[in-house]
Amino acid sequence: MAQPVSDRRNFALETLKQYAPEGYAIVQAYSSFPEEITVGNRRVRLPRTDFAIYLRGSNRLQLLGSLSTVVHEITHGYTHRFPQQHGTIDVNAEDPGAGWNNAQAYLIGDATVEDPIVVTKTEVFRTNAIADQIPVECHSLRYKTYVASTEPHLGAQVDGVYGLLDEWHAYYQGVRTTFELYPYYQNELPGDIATWSAYYQDFYGSDYAYLEFKYFILKYLQFARRKYPDIYTGIMQNQAFRKVYRQLDIQFVNLITAFEERNVEIETSLAKADITMTRDATVLWFYKAGDRNRVGIGHFRDVYASFEKALQEAELQEIHAALVNDANSTIYETTDKDS
Repeated sequence: MAQPVSDRRNFALETLKQYAPEGYAIVQAYSSFPEEITVGNRRVRLPRTDFAIYLRGSNRLQLLGSLSTVVHEITHGYTHRFPQQHGTIDVNAEDPGAGWNNAQAYLIGDATVEDPIVVTKTEVFRTNAIADQIPVECHSLRYKTYVASTEPHLGAQVDGVYGLLDEWHAYYQGVRTTFELYPYYQNELPGDIATWSAYYQDFYGSDYAYLEFKYFILKYLQFARRKYPDIYTGIMQNQAFRKVYRQLDIQFVNLITAFEERNVEIETSLAKADITMTRDATVLWFYKAGDRNRVGIGHFRDVYASFEKALQEAELQEIHAALVNDANSTIYETTDKDS
């Protein structure tokens, strides 16, 4: 039986520091924000979330599997707290959820926790307005959670396309953390089925968020283009938004490609341990020769393929091309097409 870790918090921080330094920097930066700020002549309390509440389990393998969640969730905190901390707020706003939360900070490209890309929000509508625009084959778990939700305070709803971008970014940071923890799985844990099935589960359980949120963002913009042209134009003229979208798209797909290339190395390690890994349409299987017991984890490549196909829609391709054009471009034409 795996031995429990005596100090879960220290294990998490030290592991992130050594293997996933960008994730560690996010946690440290967020943890350094004061819990009170001055807004005009008011003192506003903004309590922090302790990252340790996202740790799951007691042994190393279990804790490793929760580090991507730690980074994902604390990325959300950082994204909203950095602008508040650095004055990117409307000091006259009465509603802390509106004017005091009108910008987001992103850690993509060359951005650092000290100097992120700050995206100021423009006018939006609630994301569930596009729920019936999403075909049934794209009704994934995250569709139900983030697009079709009626939760009144969910960021992905109230912040519209900016809330979807926030989620896309947080998933990227979490998936990158799992990718970067690979040397720990390879060198510090037993090379058995439990270790490698857990690693694949951690990665494949979240990486398809790359195409999910790319699709949701483009469908949101498509709907805005058809129904709310002023909102669409405001978003498409937001150069910081476009910069983050463009860079996230590049970095997320590169991360997934790098993971798939790593499969050869992992399969070599598995072979040395007499472990076979095979996949069918929905499940990745691990087993040893002669052993009737198999371990299977969902790889979600079927879901990935559904979103990949959906993204081929011509109008979505057109909007994507406009977003990724040079930052000085002003390609953001509206349309009077019916939805």
